[in-house]
Amino acid sequence: MKIFMPHASSKNTGGGSTFVRNLKDGVSDDIQFVNSLDEAQILFIPGVTLCSRPTFREAIAKEKLIVTRVDNIPEDHRNRGTGIPRLRDFAEQSHFVIFQSEWSKHVVGQITGEKGVVIYNGVDTKIFYPDESQREDKPTFIYVKHSRNECKRFQEAQVLFREYARSHEAKLIVVGKFSDDIVRYNLGFYDGEDVEFLGILNHLQLAEQYRRAHALIFPSFGDSCPNVVLEAMASGCRVLHHPWGGTAELVGSTGPQLRYGKVNTPSTLMYDAVEYVKEEMGTGNPRERVMENFTLEKMVEQYEGIFKLCVR
Repeated sequence: MKIFMPHASSKNTGGGSTFVRNLKDGVSDDIQFVNSLDEAQILFIPGVTLCSRPTFREAIAKEKLIVTRVDNIPEDHRNRGTGIPRLRDFAEQSHFVIFQSEWSKHVVGQITGEKGVVIYNGVDTKIFYPDESQREDKPTFIYVKHSRNECKRFQEAQVLFREYARSHEAKLIVVGKFSDDIVRYNLGFYDGEDVEFLGILNHLQLAEQYRRAHALIFPSFGDSCPNVVLEAMASGCRVLHHPWGGTAELVGSTGPQLRYGKVNTPSTLMYDAVEYVKEEMGTGNPRERVMENFTLEKMVEQYEGIFKLCVR
């Protein structure tokens, strides 16, 4: 079975490239990824912003089978105003549409107008795993982002850590892409907080940082199935998260939700995240939840099932 994925590099960083790398590394020998549409039986679109309309029209003209994976709602300002129209049109004309979470199916699916199947992302648990000998002694949090999308809400992570650090010894590891101005001014921290900024890391380097941390701060809105969350959970981190997007489907009851109030202040929520680890207050273990539901092997098996259905 031969599949063409347009503009799909596994060498870049970010969620889309992580998915492509995991899929290419995990598929069986029955599947071959080829470099041109002419060679392929299937056009697989891992995200609508990675496929042009001319390529899509060519696939239809050549009667190729088309499978579209719906990533998050595309940002039109980064795609010349064509992101959402492409999402809708590609989904309508594809043979199979794949969503990354139930949230994505029911929310992003309102744009596509298409029913589809849900396949969660999978994480390579041989790369992302816990190692208590590497975990920092003092409470250590990690924040990771690749996109500059405002939905990633770094400002909220700042507030959470700053409030906690006022009364607790703690460390924050920050990984990802930030503008020069933000980096120049110490990411907005000004009171001597212990913050370690590492910039963009590859997946092997990132795995080392997760193993140092007790919890991931993930205040993002509207992510369908964030790889960052699965990687952190596989590495033994609890995840502070909002109950929006697909994140809550991944975390389940293994990490505290960011629900603020008189009792749930930024500081107490951060404390809870550390105590989830130290005292096992949480219901369930994040690593065990990943091993049961979100492994790379399970994801690949489900995608292979879709590809095989196409060529029957």
